[in-house]
Amino acid sequence: MPNSKGYRAGTRHKYRRGFRQHGMPGLSTYLRTFKLGEYVDIIANSAIQKGLPYKVFHGTTGRVWAVTPRAIGVEVLKTVKHRRFRKKLYVRIEHIRKSKCRDDFLKRVRKNQLLVQKAKKEKIPKRWPKQPREGEFVKFKKEQVKMLRPRNMSSDQKETDLFTFQSVTSRPKRMPRKTICGTIYELRHANGFIKIYTQKGITYIASQVYADNRAPDWKLHISVCSKDEGRAYDLISQLFLSEKYHGVGIMKLKYGEWPEYMRGREFTIYIMQHDPRLKRMDGYDLSKKDELPEKLWFELVREIETNLKKANIRSNNGTNVGDHKLGEYVSIRNEAFCSMPKEWKPPKDSTWAGWDFGRIGKTQFVYPPNEKGWNASKMVCPLDVESWDPKKLRFKTFGPKGRVGRCIPIYGLVGYWSIVLLIVLYLFCAI
Repeated sequence: MPNSKGYRAGTRHKYRRGFRQHGMPGLSTYLRTFKLGEYVDIIANSAIQKGLPYKVFHGTTGRVWAVTPRAIGVEVLKTVKHRRFRKKLYVRIEHIRKSKCRDDFLKRVRKNQLLVQKAKKEKIPKRWPKQPREGEFVKFKKEQVKMLRPRNMSSDQKETDLFTFQSVTSRPKRMPRKTICGTIYELRHANGFIKIYTQKGITYIASQVYADNRAPDWKLHISVCSKDEGRAYDLISQLFLSEKYHGVGIMKLKYGEWPEYMRGREFTIYIMQHDPRLKRMDGYDLSKKDELPEKLWFELVREIETNLKKANIRSNNGTNVGDHKLGEYVSIRNEAFCSMPKEWKPPKDSTWAGWDFGRIGKTQFVYPPNEKGWNASKMVCPLDVESWDPKKLRFKTFGPKGRVGRCIPIYGLVGYWSIVLLIVLYLFCAI
């Protein structure tokens, strides 16, 4: 650290000049007239060394007490520890500006004088203060009425404001780590990715690396147009940080340029799953308790679809070709590395994602290309996606995995049991 004690030490920024304001002062600087008792501001001009006031007086306001041919005597208040006393100093005219500290006061004085003269002419005994505005009728349409309610700014909600798209992109080097609803969230920002982790999410990433990315890696992808990424991020991050979905481990956004083979995967939410067949690093293993129920994931899909539609956010030409569609925006995919022949190479015109993790014997493990489908590793999906209707955002009435009893309406159940009862009565009568 510098330890200079010079007369102008530490004034690089204090004495800086504005754009196109460098050089010697103009003629108008010397043609000004100063009178005794006027208020002036001391603004040092670094181009003029003569009569330069000391740096502590730069920006102070004082009163003129003397006028000389080339300088002005200014009386200012100097602060020394806990005391303030008057100090008289001479400053050259180049370092002086007329102060505007009394403009509002003088304007009010002139206005009051005019009001007094007007009151004397009209013979008004007392001058009344400004009265409230008179009543009037306002015409409006019912569609234009909006009910304004106070925003519930709880402590948790104030903390979530740190994770908004504007705050994250404006300060990318700042990575906040906050506890919201009892869960610790950590923000990471690198290479165009914005990632929000929980402690379990960091554990999940470490376990995936330890397993050579061959463990189940199920993800929800959300397709959003690049122009609407900011608004979509705020909506989705609010769901991610809410108490209802506090068990979700990782959410990330890739903003900016995105290759065509990854179109429709702007947002990613990781579905953490425990796999006992794979060995994990000690302390970085996920148990069965860390998995979220299937019902919660489908509720998250439904809320994301509903909120994005209400906000008129556009998708990026639908979901990706290599994903299983769950709605207009949301899709699911297993990105665990799949085995391919050693001599296999992606075609140039293919939409293959394009990186190789390693070779074992005659096979190589690569990021699953889109042509291999949404489950290239042929693993068991934690969600019953076959029974899910992406258009109606609910389970199909007659699904392949026993969804009939869950989704069939009451009158359908009555009709079903009435048919069974008739068959039983027919068999009983026949016997």
